Amino acid sequence: MATRRDFLRTCAGAGALCALPWIDTDCGNPTKPLNPLPPPPNSFDLDVTTVPALATENSAAAIAVSPAATIFVTRTTGDNYFALSRSCTHRGCTVRTSVPTLNCPCHGSKFNLDGTVAHGPATRPLQSWTVTKTGNILTIRFV
Repeated sequence: MATRRDFLRTCAGAGALCALPWIDTDCGNPTKPLNPLPPPPNSFDLDVTTVPALATENSAAAIAVSPAATIFVTRTTGDNYFALSRSCTHRGCTVRTSVPTLNCPCHGSKFNLDGTVAHGPATRPLQSWTVTKTGNILTIRFV
């Protein structure tokens, strides 16, 4: 005769099996793309006056460049802007803004606002894209 404890163990095991398809088992898979490029068009225009976080030097903002892709746009000094991936180059976790660095919550990597590694375990800079500025408009090219 099954006990209540046996029943609960069976339910817990079945629940764990049902959750398996939703677990991301690719964390750290070097063949998995870290941050796919947004779909065409292959560029994105951003009016910097609409992003208050970029009004000062040494700042960063997460910008949605398509419904499926968000990147960091950072400003260091003067008119030096960078467009950076939000995927950590160590294991692909989503990097967060914490000026003066961009921080990976998974394993502690820190990146400077230009995407270079400030503190490992990551050894490669964040993926970056070309940024040009004309007036108040930044054009980011994803090619």
